[in-house]
Amino acid sequence: MPKREWDREEWIESIERTLGRLVESVTAKRLGLPPLTNEQYRALGRVANHDAEARAGFDQYFPELNDSPNDLMDLLAAHPVMQRNCGGTGSNLATFVTMPSKGFRMELRDLARNLTRAAVRRGRRDTAAYVERFLSLSDAKQVSGYQIAVFRGLSMVGEAELGQGLDILSYERAAQRGLVTNDPPGPANDMPDYVGMGALVLAREMTWGSCLVPPRTSKDFGSQRPTPMFRCVPECGSGVIFDLLSLTTSHRVQLLSVLDCAPDFVDLTPNFGPGSSTGFLQDDFWTKKDLTRQHI
Repeated sequence: MPKREWDREEWIESIERTLGRLVESVTAKRLGLPPLTNEQYRALGRVANHDAEARAGFDQYFPELNDSPNDLMDLLAAHPVMQRNCGGTGSNLATFVTMPSKGFRMELRDLARNLTRAAVRRGRRDTAAYVERFLSLSDAKQVSGYQIAVFRGLSMVGEAELGQGLDILSYERAAQRGLVTNDPPGPANDMPDYVGMGALVLAREMTWGSCLVPPRTSKDFGSQRPTPMFRCVPECGSGVIFDLLSLTTSHRVQLLSVLDCAPDFVDLTPNFGPGSSTGFLQDDFWTKKDLTRQHI
């Protein structure tokens, strides 16, 4: 008997139905605050779609699944891309995510929880299509993200496009777009105060693949990092762009850190967000010069 062909629309509808059952029972908790009932959590999710403060609060709640996620995990594992790149059995099903500068294990149990949270806010159908789009992009080696370089020496407000897929932004604006983190300095945050030093961000759009690979450890990742493809000056490194900025403005710039992120897919796992970065030595004193429209 011939094997039944996989049907994309049928898979999305199955994910949507299964998410519906989980959404109707999920509750949430947050350190230092009372837990949310299902009704309260879903109400917060609806408000979070159009209110930045509610969205920040929603993201800090941890969803608790009060129904088994096994059916959702089985459906995720049945997707052709997952079938090739998933290992383990039962609650230990997992895949591995590779990015140009990092890699991490993605447990399907965690993915099921994150998709339930996404469905509370985004809706079930949108979330089902969202995870299928990610899996298809991974298969096509076209997952989208950004290479982020934080630097100082120039100052500006807002953002400016230097070319297709190449932007310069203030650090605050980059944080609003989910390209960098902007936590206040303190005991829980040992990152340099990039806002205080007036740092800017160079964001280069990229795609990469393969993104999902069979499970491995982080120790196996270093020699198998995917190569990013950039929209703007694809065959040149960011150093060339910084050289051009220095020439155009007649002023030195200093690289502070470099990281990769894929903010479009943080609803799948926060690890796609701006996490750890490669840092560089910083001079104590550094003069700044305005980056003007004439320079751009």
